[in-house]
Parts: sequence; C-alpha cells; structure tokens
Amino acid sequence: MKTPILETKRLILRPIKKDDVEDVFNCWMRDENVSRYMCWKASDDIEEAKGFVSFELEQLENDKWFRWIIILKETKNIIGTCLVFFNDEENHWDVSYNLGRAYWAKGYTTEAMQEVMSFANNVLNMTECVTSYAKVNEASANVLHKLGFVDEKEIPYECNGGDIVTVGIQCRYLYNNQKRIDVESSYSNKDMFLETLIGKEDAVSIIPPEEDWFAPLLGDWVFDYKDSFADNDITKPQRELEGEWFFRRVLNNTGIEDVFICPSRKMRKTNPQPDGEYGVAIRMYNAVEHCYDMAYACEGRVTKLSFKMEEGILTGTVLDDPSQKWRFVEIKEDSFHWQNITVLDNGDLRVNCEAYGRRI
Repeated sequence: MKTPILETKRLILRPIKKDDVEDVFNCWMRDENVSRYMCWKASDDIEEAKGFVSFELEQLENDKWFRWIIILKETKNIIGTCLVFFNDEENHWDVSYNLGRAYWAKGYTTEAMQEVMSFANNVLNMTECVTSYAKVNEASANVLHKLGFVDEKEIPYECNGGDIVTVGIQCRYLYNNQKRIDVESSYSNKDMFLETLIGKEDAVSIIPPEEDWFAPLLGDWVFDYKDSFADNDITKPQRELEGEWFFRRVLNNTGIEDVFICPSRKMRKTNPQPDGEYGVAIRMYNAVEHCYDMAYACEGRVTKLSFKMEEGILTGTVLDDPSQKWRFVEIKEDSFHWQNITVLDNGDLRVNCEAYGRRI
C-alpha cells in the first residue's frame, strides 16, 4: 500500500520526495536541539539527509512503514516528519515524529499525529501501539498523552544517536474497535456532546476580526502560577504552581470556552492545594456592547465578567465588584501573561495572582 496524502486544518502530510533532501537537512537533520531526544544524531553533512531520503523512498510501498513529510499549508514549507511503522522485532506498531525547532510549541505535532493515528486505526486496522520517549522530554510526553497513550514503565532510552542513555518511559495506546467508523466519511471519533458543543467548525463567525481578541489564545497551554506576594511585591511570590489552560471555539463559532486547571492534573497527585480550581468559562460575543460576556464556574463559585479592551489590554471586569479585574497583560503567539488584580481606591493596582503561559 502506498503512503497516502493526509490533510488537517493547517497541515498537509505527504509521502517523501527525492528533492526533499535540502529541506530535510535544513529543517531538522542538522539541528542538535531536534536530535537531542531522537535515536539519530544531528550532522552537518548533507549526505546524511540524502541517505535518509533514499531509504524512505524505498519504503513508499512497504505495508508496514508509513512516513510523511509535514507541510504547513500557510507557507507551503516543510516543517517536520512523522511515521507509523510495524516493529517486527517486538511485534507491535510504533510511531515517531519530529519538527524543525522553528515550529515547536504551536500544536502542529499533535495535529499531524491525530490524523496519522486515525489513518492507522481505520485503514491499517491498528488496535494497539507501543512507543517510548525520554522522561525529561515533556513536550513529547504531552503529545503522546493527548493521542491517548498511557505510561507503563521506565526503561533505558538511547538518544542523540546512542551517545546519551537516559531514563525513558514506555507507553501504550489501545484502540476500541467498537468506535471504528467509515473511513470514507471521516477519520474523527468525536463524542456526541463534544460534537454538538463545538458545532460546525467552518460556521461563519459573528465575531468581527478586529474584536476577535481571544483568537490568539486558542489551543493548549501550561502556565506558571504565582500568588501570596510578600509585602505586595510580585517578585516575592510565596506560592508557585503549575497549571493547565485550554481554549476552544464553541457553538458554531459564536463563543469561546476554556478549561482552567490549577494546580495541573499531574501536580494534583503530589501537591494538591485546598483552594485549587478545576473550572470552566464560556465567553459569548456581545455585538451590541462590543464586548464578551463571560461566566466562569468552579466548585462553589460562579463569577460573571465583561471583557473589553482597556488601554490595549484585554480586561475582564467582575460585574458584582468592578474593582476586581482579570486581564491578559500580554498575549503572544506562544506565550501570555495573565493577572487577577484589584483597583484600589487611590487608583493603584494590586496584583492578587498571575500566570505566565506557554503553548504546548
């Protein structure tokens, strides 16, 4: 079976070509930052890339080996590669992937691998997959866990071409055959609730582009949370935690929903907090007031806010107490700075807590 072309919202996954050598070499094969946790070693010799491409061309009709080159639709650039293959020695399917460093932390790996896993489930009839990653490689762990892999045990893990042996994690993915669907109609396995919550992803949004302020936050984030500042000095937090924050468009693109978890699910196991929050918020665009009406709910509390731009800062004012504000001080493509503040009687601002987010 020939490796097919796959497509996602932002990416094209296609078979490798002979003239990919230079892009493969420049994108990742010469970068030690990419090879750090991989089985291969970075090299400044383009002959290594030629050998890689030559080998992959020979596998194009191998029914146990499916390699894709990942193309970013927006720029048509090659940004990485991904693979699903059958490991004959260990008698199971396995996966591999890597992106050029310039394309990290944008969700591309997860997006590509979700499509690959759907292909493997529905076309290759894969019911189980076993792979491993370096324990210190949190980015790869996040991708695999999002795909449904479950950690099993620690194992020795060779990386950087075998120069480094570190602690690895073996993880396993199981596919429920009862959830198989018609490949010709779709590759996705959406829960009915999620499907109706999201609605039509291609629905025309009522939100004007110039007021689509939350769009840069769409996606998955982890953040460093700080509070209990000594002497009200934000450089002296008495508590620091790790959290998770997930943003999605919902209801036919008329609103934006998020899930806020602090401390993170992982940290809750080792460092639970009595005032920790596992909450959800829905933001609906208000075309009359040119703002977002928001309700945030967690255990024991519901907070209603109105979000507007205030002096260039996306700010939510608590309706029951306008002196309380939640604001995104800075939003970049791969990071954000959020604060919960109080406006004092003299006009000064007191930071109650803040979070520094990074995209995963």
